Amino acid sequence: AFKQVGFGKGDRVINTFMYHLTPAGLLIDEALRALEATVIPTGPGNTDLQIKMIMDLRATGYAGTPSYLMTILDRMAEMGIPKEAVPLKKALFSAEPYTPSQRARFEDEYGMVTTSAYGTADLGFVGYTKPNVQGFCIVSHVYLQICDPQSGEPLPTNEMGEIVATVFNRGYPLIRFGTGDLGILAETPSPECGGQQLLGLFGRTGEAVKVRGMFLHPNQMNMAKMQFPEIKHMQAIITRPTNKDVITLRIELKEGAQDNQLAERMKEFVRNAVRLRIDHVEIVPPGVIDPTQRAVIDERKWD
Repeated sequence: AFKQVGFGKGDRVINTFMYHLTPAGLLIDEALRALEATVIPTGPGNTDLQIKMIMDLRATGYAGTPSYLMTILDRMAEMGIPKEAVPLKKALFSAEPYTPSQRARFEDEYGMVTTSAYGTADLGFVGYTKPNVQGFCIVSHVYLQICDPQSGEPLPTNEMGEIVATVFNRGYPLIRFGTGDLGILAETPSPECGGQQLLGLFGRTGEAVKVRGMFLHPNQMNMAKMQFPEIKHMQAIITRPTNKDVITLRIELKEGAQDNQLAERMKEFVRNAVRLRIDHVEIVPPGVIDPTQRAVIDERKWD
């Protein structure tokens, strides 16, 4: 995946993946150093400071989510930095879908070479994108099966099921590891892949939803609700009106309960407990939230 975009000696790569709580930051850091690239370990957030470092250090590469690179480029435009002055020429994305509109902006408008990688915390990188190839080319040390999520039995190619991986790694072997992701294997892989081809990712088998590269699970929402006795029902709605995930928290209060700056207190608690920023908190009338529905509802549409 890293060689696909040409990372190597002489590159200065800004790594915006988190270095704690998730392995992504360290995983990418190690791979880039193995290719003799210089890593700038910024982690996520502090966009203005990130931009200063990109410009001052003349960073040639970016590693992170595509939506955060969009945020960086949008902010650069607001600051009056012309496109031709942006030093970034290579980018590796992961942890969220990489849409055609994002690819068009990065590659056509900014002249970057880009790829998107699919991986998990346990498996590391599993596959990566190539030009004119649908989905992901699977790396040589991983063998994928598509299985029935309930029975675990392998399904025929071109059928959707849970992605199950076997990793041929002497130090950390895994046999038939269920990822929880839904996918389809190509019946006839592209010659460009040289092996298996995963046609795409189509959601999760369970109720967890990945938002900005982090999983948001209904159990986390229930734990948050337990900390606030005035809350009767709570529901998280995930949307994507532009190129950024937006989390809206709907809250129904118990009869007689007062707001009492609940929105700000809930934002702070979720940010600390789940490591995700809540964009909006809505106090809704009784009956708006159906308690039989999922606690986390994903309404995003990907182009």
